[in-house]
Amino acid sequence: MQTAEFLEKRERARGYSLKYKNANRDKISVMNKNYYEEQKVVLKTGPLKTSVYHQEKSKQYYIDNKEKIRKYNKEYRQTDKGKQIAATTRWRSRGVINDDFDGLYKRYRNTHQCETCDYVFDEVNKRCLDHDHETGLVRGIICNACNSGWVNVNPKLKVFL
Repeated sequence: MQTAEFLEKRERARGYSLKYKNANRDKISVMNKNYYEEQKVVLKTGPLKTSVYHQEKSKQYYIDNKEKIRKYNKEYRQTDKGKQIAATTRWRSRGVINDDFDGLYKRYRNTHQCETCDYVFDEVNKRCLDHDHETGLVRGIICNACNSGWVNVNPKLKVFL
């Protein structure tokens, strides 16, 4: 049920809109004509050809602003959010299945030693996200040495969700 106050506000808004429309008929007409001219390609060619039109337009924008886009992307990849998106995208592409990739990434970043051998991570022996290749479930965060020498399932590592 609508209150009287709501109905009053709605009528007042309609009044303002009607008043603006009557006072600016010429301006609105010019705006509509300009919009139609801009959309002529879309209206004449249909949806399939318009997507090609937008692809060409995007391609041209990239060509015209290549250095600017590359600089922006390089800077973005150095941010924490850029690094997180890169890591989670890489994990997904490798078949990792998880309900909470944000939580998994936080756990990954906050783990400072191997869950198998307790080795403290460094530049040479970096951390790796270990997962079961058949199920996609994460087994743990381990060092590169343990990951590359992984042959049998280690009972110390359990699959977690």
